[in-house]
Amino acid sequence: DSNVVAEAIAQAIPQMEEANGAKFDLILVGKESTDYIDGEVGGILAEKLGLPYVSNIVEVNPVDAGVQSKKETDEGYQIVESALPAIMTVSKPDYDPRYPTIKSKMAARKKPIGELETGDVPASSMEVVKVYAPAKRQAGVKIKAESPEEAVAEAMKLIADAKVL
Repeated sequence: DSNVVAEAIAQAIPQMEEANGAKFDLILVGKESTDYIDGEVGGILAEKLGLPYVSNIVEVNPVDAGVQSKKETDEGYQIVESALPAIMTVSKPDYDPRYPTIKSKMAARKKPIGELETGDVPASSMEVVKVYAPAKRQAGVKIKAESPEEAVAEAMKLIADAKVL
């Protein structure tokens, strides 16, 4: 439930800021999870904390007034400037991630993992009603013709037979 996750993160942020002795300038969250894929946590978190929000970023750079981010859209990209502190959801960046070395993995194993208190997080309002696999799609038709004209004629015949046009 995105509301529950956002509430838990919102409650944890002040504790982390106090432990680190500094406030966050930029909070990056994933675009979506692999379970519900709703992509709402970043927006809900920004609303709860009253911070600026930019979704679907693939690149972020500091500028004088805050940060400039490259936002992925269906039509291409937008360049968005935002004041700090801000919250952004991250899409897959244009670069390949760096993978940890054996040495850094071993060092990470020795690092302590802190625990945070979330307080009163509301119970989830979601209920799974049914889980099922999507209907299988019918196989398409491959047209094998000697020329483009014959391929178009065959396609038009199939469309006419199916009474699509």
